[in-house]
Amino acid sequence: MAETNERLINRGLYNEIKTMFEEKNRTIPDKYYVLMTEYIEAVQKLRDFGGTDLDPVELAMMLPDKVHSIVEMSGLYVYGITDQNKITMNANIDEDKKKLYFFHELTHALQTWEKGGVEYCSFSNGENGMFLTEGATQYTAEVLYNVSEGKELPPKTLKAVRGQPNHQAYSFLSEYPLNGSILELFAITLRMNMGEMLDLGFHKDARRILQEKWDSNVMLSGNNVASFEELMQKLETVYEIDKTGLSVGFQALAGEPVPLRRPNGTRYYGNLALQDKLLTQTEQELSVAFIEFNDYDYVKQRQHDVEFALTTPKLKTNMRMAVSALGNINNIDKTASR
Repeated sequence: MAETNERLINRGLYNEIKTMFEEKNRTIPDKYYVLMTEYIEAVQKLRDFGGTDLDPVELAMMLPDKVHSIVEMSGLYVYGITDQNKITMNANIDEDKKKLYFFHELTHALQTWEKGGVEYCSFSNGENGMFLTEGATQYTAEVLYNVSEGKELPPKTLKAVRGQPNHQAYSFLSEYPLNGSILELFAITLRMNMGEMLDLGFHKDARRILQEKWDSNVMLSGNNVASFEELMQKLETVYEIDKTGLSVGFQALAGEPVPLRRPNGTRYYGNLALQDKLLTQTEQELSVAFIEFNDYDYVKQRQHDVEFALTTPKLKTNMRMAVSALGNINNIDKTASR
């Protein structure tokens, strides 16, 4: 591995990546070899900064097996699509945006594994989990993009949530800011830093590991907290409604519920009102979990981070009141123990 590391990092990473693809008879447009090289170099730089434990050499060697072709297509309603080892990029976006969103799609490709005929991608098991996966993927892409460009991460600002005027996400992400904020809530609640959470997305058992972390805390804290599966299913519906809105227009989802389809083919009815309801419920349940899973000192320490990640004034106020009530109980307990 040390010799491979020297070849890939010190002896022309671009040429080594291109050679690995050519050895498997895969032909990729030259500019995407450049972008893959920049992606791997950004992982190495981030590792040097202590921001990740990912191994850039391992990722580089996975590329030809994870990506079989890259094409550009006009008329896509999204920036890019990754499907069955093929990345399709929107031909109508400028080159700077193309780099960022190629990093997004390349992250998807590297995080996709097939197990038992089911395609897993980061925190998705083919049934649900794509909401968190998109948040983690965009978060990873933006971190690596800014490292590659030699830039600091942009400051967080309030960003509109598509189709939900009552919700605002406090985020630096240029896409999926809501997903990123919810991902941060999961990380804070489980006492994980974002580097750990993003690294986990590359693990072939990312979904199982995150679920075990969550459900073990549920067992310790009692039955007042939603299970991981319940949260994933609600967030999957939020994600599906958002994806449908991008395709047909959010106005089409503003009225009565319309028929929608889940990844497994089952049908249900949904609209923006259902999305708002499920999103609010999920954030409430994450707020409860944050308090139930953690001791008062940690809750007090991370309270403002959680408030920033919540997306409505009411949710933020409820969090503030809950922590205040917990503080009163904590003070009573301290007094009683003297």
